[in-house]
Amino acid sequence: MGIVKNGCIIGVKPGMLERYIKLHDEQPEEIRNLLKEHGFLKCEIFVKEIAGKTYLFQYNEVDESKDNAALYENAAYQEWLRVTGECQEPLEGETFWQNLPQAYTLFKDE
Repeated sequence: MGIVKNGCIIGVKPGMLERYIKLHDEQPEEIRNLLKEHGFLKCEIFVKEIAGKTYLFQYNEVDESKDNAALYENAAYQEWLRVTGECQEPLEGETFWQNLPQAYTLFKDE
């Protein structure tokens, strides 16, 4: 176990990007604290329009020595996923964020 870095992608429903961004701008402190308590060290979400569709790309660094699975059992976090999920459109054949395989890493000291 250690620090795991991962990326994932999901679509945004038409007309919902502003709401999605506002939800994160106003993210409850309880959600931020839950993420930190359950091992999230870094979470960044990027937006890109491709061929007329809007996508979110998320990058996470997570400490797997924490109980990450318990986060998804928390009622407040489940509600957060429901509310933000109203803005999201999973990729075809998916039901949630789709993991992205890592293709390259560069470290400053290498």
